[in-house]
Amino acid sequence: MPPRTVSTRADFVAAAITFVDEHGLAALTLRSLGDALKLNHTALYRHFKDKDDLLVAMIETVITDIVSIELSPRAKPRARLLQLLRHCRRSLLQHPELAGAIVAVSSTLPTAHRFTSMVCSELEAMGLQGSTVPETYQMLEGYVMGSTIFDVAGTPQHLEQRRVRLRLLGHPLFDEVSRTTADVEALNERAFERGLAALIDGCVASL
Repeated sequence: MPPRTVSTRADFVAAAITFVDEHGLAALTLRSLGDALKLNHTALYRHFKDKDDLLVAMIETVITDIVSIELSPRAKPRARLLQLLRHCRRSLLQHPELAGAIVAVSSTLPTAHRFTSMVCSELEAMGLQGSTVPETYQMLEGYVMGSTIFDVAGTPQHLEQRRVRLRLLGHPLFDEVSRTTADVEALNERAFERGLAALIDGCVASL
């Protein structure tokens, strides 16, 4: 990453997210980030206690982006729920190196609680009641987070790795959808959409 002017805590967090997107989470330390920014790493200690403190701030920033989405006010609850969950997946796909850490750390963050409330609000508007609301939330959260983490496993070579694996199956139908990495990416998205729709509609149909 090229050196950039940073001065505030938010600047450092944004720079750290860019660093991890480019170099991976394992490469992140306060020293390595300082070196990338052409700064003495001690400058970061004015804003963060350690790497874990910085990581939490990075995750909170990504989740804040997710919950800041403006859902269509005139759309039906199902459409709003799909809009929110798709936006969540897109945000995770933009930061594949952080996806697993987000799942591990986010439960302690108020912003993550806001995401839960947003999803549950739409579920209730769709007619779900009682224990079916938290059960359905758990199912949807597990599906969106889990499928996305699975799809980006092995980043940045994840699409090529998946393409090779599908080709090795020797099945003509899988050959057809894995000619290029773009084909694999499209397959991932189609599968995600079908699964998400099936989960939501199945829950509503069971009422």
